[in-house]
Amino acid sequence: MLIEQYRHPLRRKLWELPAGLMDVDREAPLAAARRELAEETGLAAADWHTLVDMVPSPGFCDEVIRVYLARGLTEVGRSEMLDEEADLRIVKVPLSQALAAVADGRIVNASAVVGLLAAAAALRDPGSLRPAEAPWGAGAGPALHGPLSAGAADTPPAAPPAPIAAPELGTVAGN
Repeated sequence: MLIEQYRHPLRRKLWELPAGLMDVDREAPLAAARRELAEETGLAAADWHTLVDMVPSPGFCDEVIRVYLARGLTEVGRSEMLDEEADLRIVKVPLSQALAAVADGRIVNASAVVGLLAAAAALRDPGSLRPAEAPWGAGAGPALHGPLSAGAADTPPAAPPAPIAAPELGTVAGN
């Protein structure tokens, strides 16, 4: 599922994954993801896995984003949409078409690009999927104190994470 939503800083609509803030006090990341999926799309998922954790702007802010793979979707209905969500357009898009939209520049939202590429890679190797409650990567963790999707841990990890080998070009491709 993709949503098309207006983003004022860019003064245009962007294609994005359903997403949202952990804005309920002490809400667990998976609970927030379930709530946001239902709020934005009117869907619930029976099967959840962690696809990827990312820090989109580590030189600028402490935002940490977790992208889930949600499958086994069923309709649960949407509540009345207000404010920026009032004009959301929700579209079921085959992964191959979404990947083509990433490649040709129609999907530019960072978490959507990363999530779609991670989904393609994970679906080629289902054994690589992490559990929905997997530990956060690179010492990052969910925020319990701020308005971000998730925040960096208050203390750095005990040791720096191991380097990640660069993938070969073309490793993540459409199906």
